[in-house]
Amino acid sequence: MTIVEFFDPRNADHCRAFQHLEQHGCWPDGFIPDDVEMTSAWQVALYARLAGCWIDHVVAVDNTRRRRDEMRQKLEDERKSKIRNKPKKDEILRLMREGWTLCSHPGVRGSKLHYWLRQDGDHKSVHAGSVKALLRAKLIRVKEAGGMASRTTYELTGEQVR
Repeated sequence: MTIVEFFDPRNADHCRAFQHLEQHGCWPDGFIPDDVEMTSAWQVALYARLAGCWIDHVVAVDNTRRRRDEMRQKLEDERKSKIRNKPKKDEILRLMREGWTLCSHPGVRGSKLHYWLRQDGDHKSVHAGSVKALLRAKLIRVKEAGGMASRTTYELTGEQVR
């Protein structure tokens, strides 16, 4: 077996031994087995193998980073799409006139309220800002207030029911 065949640039112990060679000018004692042949230009061949492994590593890390960035972008696009596709004020009013019920419940640890429209087992998530704007404009009001962990329902104000 030659030194080039023996040396594994992906093996951390072999790389430490190579560092020792660079720093001290010799391999660590006992690293090279007796049956390993030192061929001509073995240093160049080992550097070439190390460089090839480094290139493989850099490309693999970059590919991983790109896949991660693509996945993050896809998730962000999906999140934005869900926000864009939520019913806005006019559509909320229209759906409520058609019999949909607007509800809310506290989020995890009671932090935020989550709003949705429901009808016959179907539901649509609603943007909280739209509901708040309808409440401020007095186009809807609380019908049945829930407690800390229960659902609150809303109804259209008198002039909105048509």
